[in-house]
Amino acid sequence: MNYGEVPPCWHTRILLARVTDNSWVILTPDYDIYAEELSIHNPDLIDFEYLGSNANPPARIPLAQVYGFQPMDPAALANFMRQGSIEANAIRALRGIPNGPVVPVPPAPAAPVAPPPSGVLAPQPPAAVAAPAAPAGAAAAVAGGKCWVCVEDAGGRKKGDIVVHDPGALPAGSSQLGDKALVPALDGSGSACYVKHVPVSEAPNYRLDDLRILPVHFDAQGIRRREFSQAVSMMVDGVPLGGGLQLEGPTSGLNVLKSLRDQSMTPTSFHEFWLRSADIPKGDRSTYEHECLSRILESLVTIDQLNIVALQGAELICRRLQVIREAHRVSPTSPDYTAADYYMGWKYRRGAHGVDSDLTQYVAGEMRNDAAVMKEARKAKEEAQLRRQNPKKGGGGLSVSSRRRRARVRDKVRKINSIVDSLNEMYVPDQVHVDLDVTEELLRTTVSYEQADCMNTVRPYDRDLVSLPEVGAAPVALAQVLDATGREFVEDPATFMLLDDEDLYDKGMLSFTHRPQEIVSIPEDSTLYLAQSDIKDYFYSLALPTELQPLFCLPAIDCRLVQDWGKPELCGLVGDAEGWVFPMLQVVPMGWSWAMWLSQRVHQHLCLEASGLDVSRIVVEGRAAPDLSDGEVILIPYADNLNVAGLDPLRVQEIKNVIVEKLRRTGFRVHEELEACEVGQSLGFRIDGRHGVVSPIPERLQRVKLALKWLSRQPRVRGREVERLLGHCIHFMLLRREFLSIFRGLYDFIQQSYDRRQVLFAAAAKEARWASHLLDLCTCDLKRSWSTVVTASDASLSGIAVCRSVMSPESVGRIGSQREPWRYRYKNRPAPRAHALDAEAVDRLDPFSDTRTVLPSSVYREDPFELNEEFQEVPMDLLDVEKWHEAFAVHMRHPEHITLLEGRGVVASFRHKFRSVSEFGKKHLHLNDNMAVVLMCSKGRSGAFPMLRSMLLADPRVRRGSKRSMRDATLAGPKNQELRILEQVRPVGRVRNSKLKHVALKSPKEKAERRALQVQQRTDPVRFVGQTNLERLAVSLPVAQDYARRIADFRNFVKIQKLKLKPIMKFDEACCLFLNSMFDQGLDLHEGTKLWAAVMDAFPDYGHKNALPRSKRALQGWQKADPPRTRPPIPWLLVAAMVMKMVSARQQNAALAVLTMFTAYLRPSECLNLQKRDLVRPIPGHHHHAIHLHPSERQEVSKVGLSDESILLDSSVMPWLGTALEHLNSPDHFLLDLQYSHLVLHWKRALTSLGLPPDHCVLYQLRHAGPSHDRLHHLRSALEVKQRGRWASDSSTRRYEAHGRVNQEFYILPKAVQETCIALEKKLQTVGLNRARRDDGGPAPLRDDCDNLMGFPHLHYRDSEKVPTGSEFTLDGRRTVIVLPNEEEVLETIAEETATLACTAIEEKGAFSLCVPGSFGPKDGKDFEGAKLIAKSLQILSQEDLQFDKWHVFFAGDRLDSQESFLLAKEWIDSSKIPGSQVHPIPQLPGAAEGAAAQYTAEICMQDESVLMDSEEGLPALDLLLLDMAADGTVGRLRPDSSEVKELGSGKAAVAAPDFMNAARCAVLVATGAASAATVATALAEPSPSCPASLLRPQRLTWLLDAESAASV
Repeated sequence: MNYGEVPPCWHTRILLARVTDNSWVILTPDYDIYAEELSIHNPDLIDFEYLGSNANPPARIPLAQVYGFQPMDPAALANFMRQGSIEANAIRALRGIPNGPVVPVPPAPAAPVAPPPSGVLAPQPPAAVAAPAAPAGAAAAVAGGKCWVCVEDAGGRKKGDIVVHDPGALPAGSSQLGDKALVPALDGSGSACYVKHVPVSEAPNYRLDDLRILPVHFDAQGIRRREFSQAVSMMVDGVPLGGGLQLEGPTSGLNVLKSLRDQSMTPTSFHEFWLRSADIPKGDRSTYEHECLSRILESLVTIDQLNIVALQGAELICRRLQVIREAHRVSPTSPDYTAADYYMGWKYRRGAHGVDSDLTQYVAGEMRNDAAVMKEARKAKEEAQLRRQNPKKGGGGLSVSSRRRRARVRDKVRKINSIVDSLNEMYVPDQVHVDLDVTEELLRTTVSYEQADCMNTVRPYDRDLVSLPEVGAAPVALAQVLDATGREFVEDPATFMLLDDEDLYDKGMLSFTHRPQEIVSIPEDSTLYLAQSDIKDYFYSLALPTELQPLFCLPAIDCRLVQDWGKPELCGLVGDAEGWVFPMLQVVPMGWSWAMWLSQRVHQHLCLEASGLDVSRIVVEGRAAPDLSDGEVILIPYADNLNVAGLDPLRVQEIKNVIVEKLRRTGFRVHEELEACEVGQSLGFRIDGRHGVVSPIPERLQRVKLALKWLSRQPRVRGREVERLLGHCIHFMLLRREFLSIFRGLYDFIQQSYDRRQVLFAAAAKEARWASHLLDLCTCDLKRSWSTVVTASDASLSGIAVCRSVMSPESVGRIGSQREPWRYRYKNRPAPRAHALDAEAVDRLDPFSDTRTVLPSSVYREDPFELNEEFQEVPMDLLDVEKWHEAFAVHMRHPEHITLLEGRGVVASFRHKFRSVSEFGKKHLHLNDNMAVVLMCSKGRSGAFPMLRSMLLADPRVRRGSKRSMRDATLAGPKNQELRILEQVRPVGRVRNSKLKHVALKSPKEKAERRALQVQQRTDPVRFVGQTNLERLAVSLPVAQDYARRIADFRNFVKIQKLKLKPIMKFDEACCLFLNSMFDQGLDLHEGTKLWAAVMDAFPDYGHKNALPRSKRALQGWQKADPPRTRPPIPWLLVAAMVMKMVSARQQNAALAVLTMFTAYLRPSECLNLQKRDLVRPIPGHHHHAIHLHPSERQEVSKVGLSDESILLDSSVMPWLGTALEHLNSPDHFLLDLQYSHLVLHWKRALTSLGLPPDHCVLYQLRHAGPSHDRLHHLRSALEVKQRGRWASDSSTRRYEAHGRVNQEFYILPKAVQETCIALEKKLQTVGLNRARRDDGGPAPLRDDCDNLMGFPHLHYRDSEKVPTGSEFTLDGRRTVIVLPNEEEVLETIAEETATLACTAIEEKGAFSLCVPGSFGPKDGKDFEGAKLIAKSLQILSQEDLQFDKWHVFFAGDRLDSQESFLLAKEWIDSSKIPGSQVHPIPQLPGAAEGAAAQYTAEICMQDESVLMDSEEGLPALDLLLLDMAADGTVGRLRPDSSEVKELGSGKAAVAAPDFMNAARCAVLVATGAASAATVATALAEPSPSCPASLLRPQRLTWLLDAESAASV
């Protein structure tokens, strides 16, 4: 409603209820309700427009001038309607007009109705009274006049209904404005209907609903435009009047637009997205066409607002857009428009030449019916022939003489041994002389020394030596037998085949003259059948296109010779100006670069066309082989050869016959047909369908092997001859690509001596010999199953890790069928001429203004590869973290390239997996995230030698028999280095330098020699460029190694974060960021300070005061955020208790080390580096020993740079400590025979035995515990503590004045631990450190009194020698006997010995091998109490942290029917969580003892060297062998006087248990009880078969006896 305001404003009103004819109660946008006159008689109104059901104002009302409503839900609107009705009734009552009914409030819908976009709600139409019907006779009178017609469906009327004819009046209550009016509703609902005054002839047009258009919508500026998503939502997929779209196929327009809407895109925005994602080259003509069509389609929807679903033109635009996208989907640079006709839905086809499509369809159907009849007739004929044939006679197997059978066995053994020798030794000189005939046959040349006879590539013409092709007069035209893509190449060879003239000319290749220019898989229970055929003279049966024939001409000949030939068609031939003509080839030449591509495409196209199979049934490179389990055949066409394979022989034969018939009808000559059979030969390979094995043809394989053996004799040969022989070898090795990694020397020889004859390199000859033996392994098993264990490896600059998962065979097969090279494919783009290119490099052209966008063009791309969208990725559900677990992780000792580390990770995963015999003979899937490594493994080769060496290590291991000394193929070279690199980093221990002896250096020459020796013994690398020897010696070797590790971590961080180290500002930034990273990882402050020290050492230029301000600031912030905490002192009572626990465990060295650090305030490194000469014995008149620290003659300095420091062992608590240290028997010059890792282990075990956590305190706290104890008990003054501890400042000793802290640390302990500590401290004062002085059942005590003898200076020297020996004595043959008082002591000693050896073995080689007893149990009447004792000890040990994931458990024997030994050990194995793959029980083969022993021996010999090292005899050596001895002397499975015992060492024993036991590095033999006393005495005497225990002689044997069993010793 327009009230004439300035500026103009249209007010929206909602009609609530009628008062009188033209008076209505209305609602304003401000929610005011009042009555208003709605007619031209209202003086306030200038104009008004009734919108009716259409919520959009007409075009003449700008939306910017409309004052409309805010969104309103239906419930609120109904409430306003009710109020309007009440207001209207009240007004009528005041005027004396009868009231109408009150409008009820309708129920609110479930969801609010969205308001119109303009914000104007559609009003309820006014009520109307029914108009009187026109008389029947008046229809003819008004036919040519006008009428009032309904424009909308409302008020009981339909669109197109005529309300009244002229000159009739509108119904009462109507509102009229010009040729528009509102008439009351017929149903009395109070609504109104919008009518219009039009000619009667136009009235029917208002009944027609035009599906082609949408309601017109205007935006806020009054422009005709509708949002794309809104327009798509309003489209209706209906059929307009006159029928639907006149196209074939379903309509796709609405689906295409909906997909764009769902992605929040429009056709134009999707065009830009398609260009980016599809990798379309810039300048491609199809991109401009796609852009034009996208803009047109978007205009039709948003501007024209058409329902394109009902428009055929819009449907064609959508289809053309889809044709362009599909053509570029597979190959963006070479689009394929083969299916364009089908996409567009034309009624005609290209090349149909006026043939009716319905007739074509009818003919095709009749031909299919005829073919079906012929097929059934042929089947009936074949069945009749089969019924007439006599069944084969049955018979038994063929008998072969034993001599021939032995000969075949010997031949196989000889071949296998030669293969193993090649893998193990990688070269053994061959003395066999091979004739040269085989080599000459393979080379097709002579290998003589004369140059003239070297290469016979051109020979005189001899008609008998030439085989002319049998080709008809008319070869098959290429264009008729190619598919659409190949036909396009042939029809336009200048664009797709020919190279650029200018490029060839510039490269000197062209001049101008006047003359012319993965593996098929077979189910295990199935048989593969193969049918073959061959096309005779295939290449010469294909006709060249006419425009290409002049390019293949022979040298010119005289035209008269051709005329004299007598050919009628050549009589009129005219030569050039000189009378010459050029013979021109009309068929495809075999040497042409396009010949193979065209012939292969023709063959594939005809095979698919004849068989009716899908293209996925062809075996091609780039995708997985088709599945045979569905029963359908697969096609393998290769040039002129055809192979049809499948599991159904009838289906194979049928497809092969259909294809052969098609080839013959086309014009090809087919010969050498092979009917469906189980065995066939193709391309040099023999295919055995019954066994599923593909192998080289034996005759050809033998010739290649003889030629390689001839090369192994280092003949004089050329590189090109070797290249040919190597090509034959590689052809066979494609079945085992890993063998390709053995070649390097041969390639070097080919490159360096291609045309020069010389003696073959020794390395190349060695590789030729390897290949001659390994070719026997080049087979492929098509029935081989997939392993369900999938591994994955990853690497970083610091180490490698391998994890594993178990998947279903179907999932593994589906992933494993994909090869990583298929992820990319070569962009099959043409090579156009230069004239087809635009000279300007135009990145963007306007398709509506630039004419170049409609010209054909091709674009060169630098990258020849692109992603293959059909490549199947690994499903994400299989990569769930929960489904994978870690197998192992290894820290790398040497920095290497990340790609090489990835390769080492792959090799390590293979080695780990192939430890299990169950993984042999299967296909394996391994996942890795390094593309280079995966492609290298897939190819079998690498151009980089380090990666090639890693590929060598990935080869499977082959072993012969059970000989332990065999190695894998890389023993002599890469393998040993690989093992060293994969070895774990060992903790830095003590440097035992035997060369630096205690000598008095007097002359400068002697000092110079000693200093030079000291510099030479530094193995750490130079830490920065230009570092001098003195700068290098400024820090000790362990500290230098620690600095180097920290600097390496810092450089790796800089490399990963892509930071810079120059200039100094960048270095400061990188160092600051690294400190922040360490802080975020939760490291302590001392790690940051050590890094700072390492940086100052490696970069001395940055050591001045003002350098690196940000890093210094970061360290200050770290110190404030995490202030350093001092280590609390350890109470003396707890130290004494821990010492007594170590003494009980027979670890006197560890106990004395703890007491020495506590008494002398020593650091752990200072204590362990003490040498025997550093302990100074007292002189007469002085009773205390002394320790000499850091003697200057050894050029040693302390942490603060001091030398020649002395400390008296004058503690009143332990006056005997010096004497105890003096009586230690260390095997070398060190005072304590102990390493730091062992000391830490004993420390933690002592804490655990007291009931405390192993990390309750650390060794370094002893340095603070001693001073605190001395100050608490006033044993020393503060100055004496400062001097004894060698502290420089008084502030360092103030912490020891906090006496309450010592008592507080003791009372923190649990009550039970406090009581134990008090008791053990008293025991330490009375018992001492030697248990032999007590009467514990062992040797007689030294004294009968209870006084502590140790420390008494008057003790006799003989007694002094006996004190450290105690209950332990040594026998010949590296045997040690230890007598223990009771069973509890035996348990502790077994556990202690096992833990110590386990830590040593893991530090040394990364694994620990343990063999537990093999007792016979009560079924054999034997006592196995000792085995139970060992199992109980190991059960106690399983509660400690001893890296059980690196333990490997073996068994010395077991029963074959009940597994007693395994069940006895299962409890402690489960509690220690040793991986199940590392527990090796004896196989359970009841009644087959020899088989079980042989199988177990093979399993032991297959273990990695890190698990079982080789002894001096070449046998596997266990780290620890735990045995128990029965009363009759039985150990393991060795009974007295058994055959195994009598044949010990002869190698004839069926069970090699004795040799296996004696090869162990260490053995512990347990014997307890009085019943074993006599047997123990016998076993410790002379070896005898009657006592198997006496025959054990491992590298080190320890007897553990109790008092009863040692009674007779």
